[in-house]
Order: sequence, then C-alpha cells, then structure tokens
Amino acid sequence: MDGTSQLKTDSNRPQPIKYRFFMELRRGLHSEPAEELVNLITPFNSQITIRNISKNTTHINAKSLNNIALSNISIGDEVEIAAYGADAKVVIGLLQKLVENEFFDPHSVKMTKTVLSGGVAIGTLCWEDSSVHEIHPAKIDDVEAEIEKLGQALESVYKSLSTAKEKLSLQGLHDEAAIFDAHMLILMDGEVISSVKNQIRGENLNSAYVYREKMVGLAEEFRKLSNEYMRERAADLLDVAKQVIFTLDGKTNEPEPDCEDVILVAHEVT
Repeated sequence: MDGTSQLKTDSNRPQPIKYRFFMELRRGLHSEPAEELVNLITPFNSQITIRNISKNTTHINAKSLNNIALSNISIGDEVEIAAYGADAKVVIGLLQKLVENEFFDPHSVKMTKTVLSGGVAIGTLCWEDSSVHEIHPAKIDDVEAEIEKLGQALESVYKSLSTAKEKLSLQGLHDEAAIFDAHMLILMDGEVISSVKNQIRGENLNSAYVYREKMVGLAEEFRKLSNEYMRERAADLLDVAKQVIFTLDGKTNEPEPDCEDVILVAHEVT
C-alpha cells in the first residue's frame, strides 16, 4: 500500500507533497537503493525529507546518505517522503516509480556469500587495521584557511575515489566499482560537511580532529542500528574518514601495507 497526498500549510510556505510506502526490499533501505534515492533527488531544488513511520523517527534531509541509513528502514517498515518546492510533484512522481521498481535493486530477493577460508594456508600475515588513528584537538588562528584546507582534502579524496572507480569499471568489475559510489556519497554528504564547518568556526578547532570525531560518532550510530546490513556499513564511514584525515595530514595517498603473497588479516573484508 502506498499513496501521495498534498498537505495544507501556511500560505507563505510551499505546499508539501507526501508519499508513503512500505519497504519491501529484504535488506531494507540499505546502501545500494539508498544511493539510487539520493542520486535521483539531489539535482532537484525542492527540500526533500524522509521519515520511518514504523520506528517513529522525525523527518530528516533525504539528500544525505548517512541520514537515510540512520533512519534504520527495514523490510515491512512504513516510510514517508515529503517534498517542498516548485518541482516537488515531479520528484515525488519519480520516487514513486523508483519504489515500484524496487529501487532497481537486482539483489532485492537474493543474497550471495563468498567463502574466504576454504582450507589451510601457511604464510606471512598482513594485518589491515580498520581503525581511524587518534587526532588531538588544537586551536587554530585562521578559521577560513582551515575550512579551505578541509575542502581541498575532500576534493582530493573524491578525485582518488573517482579514479579507482574508473579503473575497476574499465576492467569490467562494475559491482566492485559501485562500492566507490557509496564512498563518494558518504564523502560529499552535505550535512556532515556543514556540521564540521560549523564546529570549526564555532570552536576554532583543527579540521582533522573535528572531521574524525564526526565520522567516528556516525559510525557508532550505524553500529547501533537493528538492520545488520546497515550496521556493517560503519566500516565504509571509517574508510572514508581515514582517507580524508590522511590527506589533511599532508599525504597524497594512503599508505598500503606490503601485502603481496601474504595472508590478509582484517576485521572485515568488503
């Protein structure tokens, strides 16, 4: 069951259009369909919010991939999307089609797994540490220069992710390349960037510290979600955070361990 409705509001405000539906994807609104949603609505000027009615969440910005994840939308949940603006009717119509087509998710009804340890291996261990190293807070004198530094780091990491995605796509590894789409959306999440900038301005703190605290905090929120698939996406946030912090430290590429012809040991492999 789903439907749209136009609500009455104050005459000075645009008329919002709301669309409700029940989530039918087996893994809920996980990263891939959430990416489809964000990519669809981001170009529109309308203010677009999303709310998990079943879990009684408030309306939050639907153009933020992190916000959608924290809405914890699982199979069977009733969801409400509201659009405010001149192109609200158009975007709601497109969202309706997206939902009806199961978010174009080819994996909505089947899940696959890969065996990582099919036997006994003897060799040199290579440890991949997924944690984000500690950054100490430091007062800064030039706030705008620090914000500019953050912007340059984000742009640098974005280019690096885009290059990695392109290389995989050229090799025909499209599923693997799609991982970088999620990382780029996490990286350029407007709400995260705005929050970090506001804290830098408000507290005169170094960007690396503020960004790390924000991303680690978000990762902890992800780990509290009831949706197991979304809990596992905390690793994606930390991976993006590591790259940004590494760049803020003045490095151009994250150091890769010497892991050729070794046994890889990690908390998670994606």
